[in-house]
Amino acid sequence: FSLQQDIESNEVLRRAQTEAAPAAPYAAYYKAGRLRSDLILEGFAAAGIRIGETKSGVRDLHGAPNSEIHYDQDGSDYWVYNNKGFDVSFAAPEYRVKVIFLYAAKQEGHAEYVGSTPEGIGVFSRRRDIEQVFGKTLSITSFSLKSLGDSALATYRDNFHISYQGARTDDMRANVKSIVIKS
Repeated sequence: FSLQQDIESNEVLRRAQTEAAPAAPYAAYYKAGRLRSDLILEGFAAAGIRIGETKSGVRDLHGAPNSEIHYDQDGSDYWVYNNKGFDVSFAAPEYRVKVIFLYAAKQEGHAEYVGSTPEGIGVFSRRRDIEQVFGKTLSITSFSLKSLGDSALATYRDNFHISYQGARTDDMRANVKSIVIKS
């Protein structure tokens, strides 16, 4: 081995150790290091961004965010891509993607995120359609915030949550406000 080959070999090993491996059911959507940007992959990725991605990886894929917020309490950073319908939260100290937020049209000043799960579920879906695919919620809680209005937050998996319009926890016709993908 030459020194250059050794360096390249170590770099490939380092990347393989630090990058999140595709979840088995989603491996087919992971090609040449990139995911399709129109996919929502439960607990793994959305908008072509995988959980665990670096800031530079997100910037390379989507460009500069519309705005950036830094939270002193925990050191995390939050990037807003309201023109693309999503936001990304980076956990300190490594600043890798911890949470991806996908929005329906006009939610928190966002355009609608254009994408869906392989089963066809997206921010345009209603609760009854989502529960046909993902099953009943593990939990659902209603809340009301002045800035967001009445909502119901449903947990389908530990890493997959959906916020619905309206505070009724039994409304199967409720429209999606946002989808949350997290680690």
